[in-house]
Amino acid sequence: MNLKSNEKNLNVDDNAFDIIRLVCAFTVFWGHFITHFSINSVVADYIGYFIRGVPVFFVLSGFLVARSLERYSPREFWIRRFVRIYPAMWVCIILNTMIILAIYAVKPSLKEFLIYIVTQFTVCQFFTGGWLRGYGVGVPNGVLWTITVDIQFYILAVWLVKVLKNKSMKTWFLTIGGGSAAKSFIRKT
Repeated sequence: MNLKSNEKNLNVDDNAFDIIRLVCAFTVFWGHFITHFSINSVVADYIGYFIRGVPVFFVLSGFLVARSLERYSPREFWIRRFVRIYPAMWVCIILNTMIILAIYAVKPSLKEFLIYIVTQFTVCQFFTGGWLRGYGVGVPNGVLWTITVDIQFYILAVWLVKVLKNKSMKTWFLTIGGGSAAKSFIRKT
C-alpha cells in the first residue's frame, strides 16, 4: 500500500479534536467542582481524575501548533495566535472586572487595580492581588495561568522549528533530552 497515494484523500480537519476537547473540558470542570464543593466520593474522584484534562489539552496544543508552524510563516503564526487568544480573553477580563467591581465588597487601591489590569491584559494572568483573595475561590481568573504556559510553549516551538527543522533525529533527541535533563537539574536545586 502506497502511503503517498492515500495522502491525497486525507483531510486533516476531519478529526475528533472537538470531542476530545469537550471531554477534557468536562473533566477539568468536574475536578474543580468536586474540589470546591468538597464532594468526597470514590466514583466522583474516579470520574474527575480518570482523564486529566489539562495535560491532554497541552498535548493537543503541541500537535496543533506543530501543524500550524508547518502551514504558516512565523509572522502569520504569531498574528493568528494573538487574534485567537487575546480579543476574546480581553472581553472576558473586562466583563469579569466589571462584575468584581460591582459585587465584591473589597475595593482595590488605584495601584492594586492598575497592577491587576496590566497583569490580566498581558501574559501575567497567573498573578492575583491580595485584595482578591476573598472573591470566589480566591482567584477570579484561575484558568488564565494556561495563557502564560501557552505563550512560553509557542516561543519554544517557533525556536525549535527554526533551529531544528532540517536536523537529524539524533539532534532532535539530544536537544529534547538535554532540555529534560536541564529541567530535572533545575527542579532539584
